[in-house]
Amino acid sequence: MAQPKCFTEMWAVKMRKVFHSLDWVKKGYITEAMLIEVVDKFYKDYPDVEKERIKDNTRYTWKHLYNNGRDAPNDHRLTEEMFVENLWVSVNQPNFKEDIYAVFKESFQHMNLTNKGYITKEEYMKWYTWRSGEEQAAAAFALMDTDKDGKASYDELMEAKAFYYTDTTDEKHPFNLMNGPLDTPYIITQPKSNFTEMWAVKMRKVFHCLDRERNGYITETMLIEMGDKFYKDYPEVEKERIKEQNHHTWKHLYNHGKDVPQDHQLTEEMFVRNMWVSVNQPNFKEEINAVFREGFLQMDHTHKGYLTKEEYMKWYTWRSGEEQAAAAFALMDTDKDGKVSYDDLIEAKAFYYTDTTKEKHPFNLMNGPLNNPFVPERKKC
Repeated sequence: MAQPKCFTEMWAVKMRKVFHSLDWVKKGYITEAMLIEVVDKFYKDYPDVEKERIKDNTRYTWKHLYNNGRDAPNDHRLTEEMFVENLWVSVNQPNFKEDIYAVFKESFQHMNLTNKGYITKEEYMKWYTWRSGEEQAAAAFALMDTDKDGKASYDELMEAKAFYYTDTTDEKHPFNLMNGPLDTPYIITQPKSNFTEMWAVKMRKVFHCLDRERNGYITETMLIEMGDKFYKDYPEVEKERIKEQNHHTWKHLYNHGKDVPQDHQLTEEMFVRNMWVSVNQPNFKEEINAVFREGFLQMDHTHKGYLTKEEYMKWYTWRSGEEQAAAAFALMDTDKDGKVSYDDLIEAKAFYYTDTTKEKHPFNLMNGPLNNPFVPERKKC
């Protein structure tokens, strides 16, 4: 089946329904540990079910379907937005069909308790009526039962599951209604078109500026420690205010307003995706203002309300090189008086984080040239 480059609102609703079926206690996130607990509760009345095999299958699902093959910690909190994004990456992998087969094999075996190699309509309805309602469950089974013998094979169920996870347009198709009607509101927090390769390179540069020890992830604790080291030679800097600023940045910019633990490990891929969600929020400009206010005050340590070229160059030359830093300053200095105001700097920062196409624009080069390779794990738009 041909897949469009970007997911649709309808497809996202389906994935949100899957998420909410997993987030039974409505925490706003799921973890592998929580999914294991769900298994224990769900199968407690099924003494013939081999719980350990189900748990192994759950761990496989957590890694390969919900986290794109990455080894995410057992207590890693996967939010609804991250879940939807991760599923879109997963369904566009060449081995997705194999993963679907592996993920749902255990479910089929437990619907088919007598190991006869197929499920009857009665067995299917027992497991799916509570999700979609009797009428929709019956319609889905009828479509799977291609030879109309009252049986659905493993392959037929897998074809239906694959359709559910990959189709982006047919909102009335019975397979798309397997988990219930698609009347759940979907509030778009990002445009339907995804980010460009160039934009991702910029975010990766930001990430690598933060991950100085090359751990492959960042935490709030690491950002605070980095702030302490970076400002140790600046006695005029108020360290506690910088820590508060780092906390605000961690929560509102890097984790789009979610309360995540201080030791939560944010990987490069997660960072890029989180930033895409953040920049598409209606209050992004306000967040940029809040995030960089302290930085401006530390550059303008005499509190005169603007930066001179010398002050700007002191802080940005090491990032972008002297030529690019000078070009960015010249573009910010709109009235050519050798001064850059806070608003001028914020406009440049906002451009850096939101522009997706102008790779030679001086503001896009504030953190250095965009010559980093970016190998996308998703379909490009």
